[in-house]
Amino acid sequence: MNSWYSWDEIPQALLKKPRGLVFLLGGPDTGKTTLLKRIAEAYLSTGLRIGLVDADVGQSTIGPPTTIGMVIAEVDMPDLFWPHALYFAGNNNPVGHLIEVAVGSRRMVDEAIQAGAEAVIFDSGGLIQPPYGRVLKYHKFELLRPRFIVAIERADELTPILSWLSNCWDIEILRTRPPAEVRLVSASERTEYRQGQYRRYFSNATLKSLSLRELCLYPPDFLSGKTDLTGLLVGLQGHDWDTIAIGIIKSVGQNTVEIYASYPSGIRIRGLLAGYIKLSWSGVELGRIRPRQFL
Repeated sequence: MNSWYSWDEIPQALLKKPRGLVFLLGGPDTGKTTLLKRIAEAYLSTGLRIGLVDADVGQSTIGPPTTIGMVIAEVDMPDLFWPHALYFAGNNNPVGHLIEVAVGSRRMVDEAIQAGAEAVIFDSGGLIQPPYGRVLKYHKFELLRPRFIVAIERADELTPILSWLSNCWDIEILRTRPPAEVRLVSASERTEYRQGQYRRYFSNATLKSLSLRELCLYPPDFLSGKTDLTGLLVGLQGHDWDTIAIGIIKSVGQNTVEIYASYPSGIRIRGLLAGYIKLSWSGVELGRIRPRQFL
């Protein structure tokens, strides 16, 4: 089924349907985050416990850039910035990291379901252009098996994806246009937004010294000294290889690594997951590391 709705009709239309995963599909600056909040508020008004997952690794609302975050909401909307679960994808652009973003999307939806969410709303990110956008969306559809697609498009930019979905999947698609107040955002505004999100996330970070002998690393030799890793973003992983926090490498010694990070005391960090962005303490992105530089 493929039906058009006005922007304001979408939340109420979903309330009348069975519960399931709602997949928000749209390009950049189409109001996905705004609509996610509107749908969430409608569900909360009926007493539902809901999960919100944000897979936009560049302009993230839940958690800092480079991550996929999940929040559980009950009664009222929480502060979306601080996630209840986090997956470190390692970069602010999914291109070159499609596997990480697809896996992280599945992991965070699973976390929401395990936390008792009766409905999950998934912001799929704004990459829709071929070839990478279509490949990534296809595998997200396949991994997540959403019950509903809410497609937000300014013109007909989603037609290739939606036509394929309609022909190949038994799925309900709710189509809409963004309201006039949803404006296009410049590249400089996007950069400034990321910097602000990094600064907020690391505002309470302190310097941690971790023993290399007690850490699992991925890639296994990425701290071998072949590349200067000062400023590299890393995922701090727990005992199930879940992301506890992200951190910024200050220095790598023979037996220890020093990292700026913030996480609850008493939590043991089991491993470090290499990212691909270098960051200053003030949130400025200093450059990228290519995967082959770790080899």
